[in-house]
Amino acid sequence: PHQIQELLDYIGRGSNRLHHVVDQMVFITQLEAGLLTPAGLREHGMAMHLSELLIAAVNLARRFAARSPDVSVRTQESDEDVFVWGDTNALKHALAEIIANALSFSPQGAEVVLSQWVAGHNTVIAIVDQGPGIPPQQLANALREFHQIDRGHYEQQGMGLGLPLARRLIEVHGGTLDIQSVVGRGTQVTVQLPLARES
Repeated sequence: PHQIQELLDYIGRGSNRLHHVVDQMVFITQLEAGLLTPAGLREHGMAMHLSELLIAAVNLARRFAARSPDVSVRTQESDEDVFVWGDTNALKHALAEIIANALSFSPQGAEVVLSQWVAGHNTVIAIVDQGPGIPPQQLANALREFHQIDRGHYEQQGMGLGLPLARRLIEVHGGTLDIQSVVGRGTQVTVQLPLARES
């Protein structure tokens, strides 16, 4: 029975990786084909409650994470009644990519912290991990497609599309993505998104 369970777990992980890559390729295709554009999102998007979006993104990130260490996710929301505008699946995927990276690079027993607050006409979401950090000379590579930092040491079984895709999806929603990292202390990814217009 334990061998069968190991095989089922292995198949499950492989299925999650394949599903993840397919999702990435679908969003890249939509972006390249002009199916996801700022104008289209303004016309056909919808208002999303940010708290619900973050919960969904954390759940999806757990499936995306290459490794499954005992890492907890703590959410600190300064402004709970916040809505953003756009494509629910695209924004959920973008945030899940960032959170999955934080989970995958965190040591066992560590904590990933999601903070959220409002600044002017934007909401700010900060995802902070306690991982190894990224050396300054490699920071730009983190946002290059098909590139993984220290792939030989941190085998992720991915294609190096997660953060570059997340940035593109966030930018098409009128937002920004910024990475700050300190070697030996961790990484912070900060996302800014416009608040939803009033209906």
